Amino acid sequence: MGTIAVEAPVSTILSLQLRRRDRRNRQFLKSVASNVTPSDESVKPLERKETKIQEEHSKNTGAQFVDPIMDPTEYTPEKLEQWLAQMKKFDHIDIITNDTSGHYVMPSQISKDAPSINPTKLLEKLEYEYKGGRNQQKQFHGKGTMEYDNGSYVTGEWRNGKKEGRCRIECTLGLVSYVEGYFTQDKINGKVRVQTDSGEWIVGYAKDDVLHGFCTYYNAEKKLEKIGITRNGRLFGTCWKILPGGGFIVGKVDAEGEFTGSNIAYIFTDHKSAFWGEFRDGEMTQAQPVNIIGLTNEYKAVMVPIFSTPQGPFYRKEVSTADWLTDKPLLVDPYECTTVYVKQSGTPGACEGLFAARDLKINTVAAFYNGIRRQKPADSATTWQLQENAYKIFDPTNKKGVIDILPKYQDIRNWCASLAHKTNHSFLPNCEFSEIIHPRWGLVPCLVTRQDVKKDEELLVWYGYDLDYCPEWYKDAWENSCKNLDQDTNLKSG
Repeated sequence: MGTIAVEAPVSTILSLQLRRRDRRNRQFLKSVASNVTPSDESVKPLERKETKIQEEHSKNTGAQFVDPIMDPTEYTPEKLEQWLAQMKKFDHIDIITNDTSGHYVMPSQISKDAPSINPTKLLEKLEYEYKGGRNQQKQFHGKGTMEYDNGSYVTGEWRNGKKEGRCRIECTLGLVSYVEGYFTQDKINGKVRVQTDSGEWIVGYAKDDVLHGFCTYYNAEKKLEKIGITRNGRLFGTCWKILPGGGFIVGKVDAEGEFTGSNIAYIFTDHKSAFWGEFRDGEMTQAQPVNIIGLTNEYKAVMVPIFSTPQGPFYRKEVSTADWLTDKPLLVDPYECTTVYVKQSGTPGACEGLFAARDLKINTVAAFYNGIRRQKPADSATTWQLQENAYKIFDPTNKKGVIDILPKYQDIRNWCASLAHKTNHSFLPNCEFSEIIHPRWGLVPCLVTRQDVKKDEELLVWYGYDLDYCPEWYKDAWENSCKNLDQDTNLKSG
């Protein structure tokens, strides 16, 4: 692989921001839950099937492999993919119509200390102007609107002085800034949409002014962040956390609403490969590769994956530093084993290249790019042609940083824990670099297909050099590309 000079903006949703959001949410929704172990009767042993890709890697590198491949007829990832795609839609719950008989509302009683999502009491002492219907006793009755002096308002339906039917409240006080849902006797019951004062959204079901049923949680940009049952205003049971760039944390939340325990999983973007084991605050401390082999549900609302029996070596989170990479440079990524492999490149002048291990659809995460993290040199814009910069790429956690593969790790026999650094350049690439939160590496660049790629096809990416400061081979490649383009143009015109 040659030098990579690709620059990319730092993600707007980093781990620190996620933690801040979680802390704000916990002020509003303190979470309680317990950990459970999947039933032994619901899992099947993982059948080991040595693939040609793994045989080739093992022979050439002596790397330690974990094979997560199993009979694909036992589980269809599309089922989980479709459910998650539906949950990502902000309007997947229709607030316009209500169904109080639905099973998405928890049947249990509301706790006295459960946090209310109804901000009406905060407005009781404020001056307001009412426009709308009244009954013979001058009580609010029918459709109407209350406009408060501080800019808050309530609009909806009343019956004999009490809110009854669909209503909307916008409040400038307290932790709830917006509520849209159905009221019975002045209390929210049924479908509801809530926005907190920090901008996050909750779409789900309420009972007597309390979130008490299936809910989905979105950030201020209305992008899905969490899925789960909310009981007495608190997250409960099996929950999903959607991570930036793809990937999911799934498991029973603890008493603090965190993904902490010995039965938590990280699911990769293929909706099949996963790590299962011990996590603390959503970070992997000791886990093994597994596959999803089935789906069940909790409370007839939340999809719960059934995993194969964990096997193979243990993995943990290992975020690299300027002088430390990992304790296990030959411990390969179980997801990458299913997507890519390394062999002699078909690119003129290149050595090894990265190839598709199976057919890859457009927008598929193919490989990960992990290395040591360094500060970007002050003259980096003019020194990309130097061999010492040959494996440097943007660090999504630091605008002024780069991720680099040291010379001793550029040989696959010494480093194969991540493989995106083996991707070669093309001016007509079929892939591009993005970023993802990986359970082992943290936030790192990743290689994503920009079109459908066939099995055994080489994966290529545009390096993005400045032609004034680039290696000679890059200039040669550019000139050859221009010549080929001119020839094609002449043929078409002729």
